[in-house]
Amino acid sequence: MTVEVTTPIRRLATALLVALLVTAAGCSAFESSPDAEEREPLTVDDELAPGLSESGITDTVALSTAHRSELENATFERTQTTYRYDEHETLSNVANTTQTVTDDAAYSVRENDPEYIEANETQHPIRRQEWRSADDDLGRVTDATGETHVLSQTAGPDSPSLPVSIHRFDEVEHSVAVEQTAGGAERYRLTGAGNLSDGTFMAFNTTITPSGVIETYEISLRWTVDGNQQTRTTVGEFTRGDDIELEEPAWVDDARAALEAETQSFESEREGEREGERESEMTDSDP
Repeated sequence: MTVEVTTPIRRLATALLVALLVTAAGCSAFESSPDAEEREPLTVDDELAPGLSESGITDTVALSTAHRSELENATFERTQTTYRYDEHETLSNVANTTQTVTDDAAYSVRENDPEYIEANETQHPIRRQEWRSADDDLGRVTDATGETHVLSQTAGPDSPSLPVSIHRFDEVEHSVAVEQTAGGAERYRLTGAGNLSDGTFMAFNTTITPSGVIETYEISLRWTVDGNQQTRTTVGEFTRGDDIELEEPAWVDDARAALEAETQSFESEREGEREGERESEMTDSDP
């Protein structure tokens, strides 16, 4: 079953229209500052957040470092949805990701919507779960048949990385607007659009805190493969809080047991091979 969906970004014909994007992941919580006209005009050197001024991005390294360092030292949750479109601009896949990171552990779950998986794609992953703590680094993948596969290493359930490197934001034309949340906190909306150095078209709409955390983001990439246009749009939001808690998922015990059994089986098999080699050497040495 296919569903025709047109996103705001798909209607971007020029960079000017990016400013009209509405970030689905929390944009409604922001509004232009009511006293924006009363603000003192900023100079190019006035910094809003690390690596960011009212004139635009001044240092992608500072901006990227601030985002990562702020979240690496914080307890946070992330929700993210990725939409993929084929060359006919038809929605071909939807993947939802949730991520929880505390001082002691991290857990992420990525689920592909089974509605967009063809009947013959039985080995297509439906769910990928990753758990990391002081004692464990485990993952589990569930395919379209319901079969699960245990992973002995995760890709990084604690990573605060965005779908696109922050270092690429200043490759395209962009602008900054000062806004306020409903509670009166200041935020900076950074939007941009254009072709990257590799020819991929990118449009983005983000909100940034004064400390440099990219709090909400909507990022769209459009590229061509074998003459066919592909589009990926990702919408996400980070939420920080000291009251965020995380419990070990129930499947972790089974994953530990499965890996232990697999290790014992491998060691037993290797011991059998070594024993066979020793017997072969003794036979070859007989007069």
